[in-house]
Amino acid sequence: RFSRQWCEHPGVPDLDIAAEWDEKTSELVVTVKQTQNIDGDNPAFAFNLPIWVNEPGAASLIGRRAGAGAKKLGAVWCESGSDVGRFKLAAEPAMVAIDPYLSVLARATIHQPRERWLEQLDLGPTWAARVQAVRALADDAAPAASAALGRLARNDKAEPNLRAEAVQTPRELKK
Repeated sequence: RFSRQWCEHPGVPDLDIAAEWDEKTSELVVTVKQTQNIDGDNPAFAFNLPIWVNEPGAASLIGRRAGAGAKKLGAVWCESGSDVGRFKLAAEPAMVAIDPYLSVLARATIHQPRERWLEQLDLGPTWAARVQAVRALADDAAPAASAALGRLARNDKAEPNLRAEAVQTPRELKK
């Protein structure tokens, strides 16, 4: 199956991912939809999509630095057009990073609250997770998103490539 889907199958998965908190059940619900053409000749890809989180307050106990308090929560097993992973937690996570180590070759659009993207920008477990946050915030019209990207772009202690990513966003960062 692995060789067939990754070597003989055309393209890569196009993923539409939503990470939502279910207050009633105290669960993080991650819905993964494969939006590429799926039919008899092109079945859905099968893979595990890793999910990492920072629980509220974890980073402040450890210190606010990238990766502080981030832990692997688990993975969503994907093998159809739409798959759901449910993860029981004590409280809503401050950050949800989807596949921060880029273990799945895919194009992904991730939907989650701005507050989680802001947390991931500062404390994402990997450089790739932080770039993912920069790109998500670049599409956010809120002043908080622009301000966060502007601070990153002007921070001479931040990773140079991450600063460059923030500068390349199409938003006005000189505020």
